[in-house]
Amino acid sequence: MQMSLLKAFHSNVCRLARVTGIILVACAVCHSAGEMPDSKSAPWRSWRGPYGNGTGVETGLALVDDITKARLVWVSEDPIPGTYASTGGCSYWIGGFSVPLVAEGRVTIAYSCPPGRTNYMFTAEDWKHRTRANRPPRVPDLTADDVVHCFDTKTGKTLWRTVFGGKGLLDQGEGNQNLTGCYADGRLYMPGSAGALYCVDAETGRLIWEAKQEHIKAMPYGSAHIADGIVAFGHKVLHGFDAATGEVLWEGPGGLKNGSAPAVWRHEGKAYFVLGTSLGGLHLIEPRNGRALWKYKEEGMETLQSSVPVAVSGSKVVVQGWCGPGGKKAKLRMGLTCYRISPEGCERVWSCPTPNFWLVPPTIYRGRVYVAARDPEENKKCVVSHDLETGELLARTMGSFLGISPVAVDGRILANVPAGGRIINMLVTDTMRGSVGRPTPDGVDPRGFRIGTCTSFGYAGGFLYARTEEGPSKAKKMSGENTYQSHMICVDLRKE
Repeated sequence: MQMSLLKAFHSNVCRLARVTGIILVACAVCHSAGEMPDSKSAPWRSWRGPYGNGTGVETGLALVDDITKARLVWVSEDPIPGTYASTGGCSYWIGGFSVPLVAEGRVTIAYSCPPGRTNYMFTAEDWKHRTRANRPPRVPDLTADDVVHCFDTKTGKTLWRTVFGGKGLLDQGEGNQNLTGCYADGRLYMPGSAGALYCVDAETGRLIWEAKQEHIKAMPYGSAHIADGIVAFGHKVLHGFDAATGEVLWEGPGGLKNGSAPAVWRHEGKAYFVLGTSLGGLHLIEPRNGRALWKYKEEGMETLQSSVPVAVSGSKVVVQGWCGPGGKKAKLRMGLTCYRISPEGCERVWSCPTPNFWLVPPTIYRGRVYVAARDPEENKKCVVSHDLETGELLARTMGSFLGISPVAVDGRILANVPAGGRIINMLVTDTMRGSVGRPTPDGVDPRGFRIGTCTSFGYAGGFLYARTEEGPSKAKKMSGENTYQSHMICVDLRKE
């Protein structure tokens, strides 16, 4: 089965190259401009990148102006469970959509899958358990394997795959589990699908320690972040784990919708966790003891979208939530709010009532805040940018969309569009006053397959690492052949 799928993948690659003229390399071939740079130089160590705001390390590389000019470097040798599927108009998440972590020449993700398997395959008999419409069936046995899977950044070959048999839960299609881990000092800290936190050696996959949030009775959501030797991760309640031993050192604020993750804020040589909750507003937390240095809440902060993480840049924190005049009673209560923080306190700088299109985290890049929105006049999706210092609306680009969690780096915003699973490469320049260029024409996944539409990317030194979405055709769905799996791909974004 796997061999036939791989043959089909490469056949589609060749077909797409003939039709579009895109230059594709479906094997581990380095770009002619030079060897693939070591990912040490620009690692993607956690969800939303090394700065917690959707941006990567600037390298000065010239990236392609048109995503169709990007080159496929490799397709992973081994499959992974599918990340997202839509049948009959009903969304269905499977296996989780962990963001790829890139560091030390390795790209790593976590997922859950039925015991002893590498994908989700539903038979005609399983369809008796389906929920509504044509949604794939609920699997009667909720037990799953938690898996941490590591690939070589240069070849896509599996370096190791660590399985925690029977310790996970199957996603039943009603949530949006993230479960992205973080990397630090040769270790990976990966959340499990039943509340566990696994610490594994990044080079070998060997388990170092395992911790568990005992209060969790259902599949958790959220991602892990590390600062000052403490891993912060939680479902509804934030927990602080000792990175060395896995001991739970403290329990922090509650009110985390869908287990939203904190951002790491670094100030004058010290690191802190910044967390937004719908119950308590903003918190600044000392990593070692979990003590909140301050809590800030004002009228309207009940609308803070704590399922969307905050974005941090310098002394500024931007959240999805309207705390302007009228507070929660305001007609346009959703929007962006910017705060200035210090270890001593917090103050609101500006609020802009920008109706959000989706609960997409704001991205801070080159002094501007970008967010997916809905135009109040035309009621259409758009991308808006605001000046980080003043909140001034700089530009509104109609018809564009930032997807789930965009990556902004080296003069580009790389977005993942839910409708069609396309990669959009949007140009960002100072001369455009913060506007976002329209999507490149017919921008598609360079390999010819959909990108997993609820996943974000990993980025390192001009290379994008993404997960594909490879659900069955409609004919196969009806026949009972329902295999949901995907692959990891590496795409070279550098100009030739």
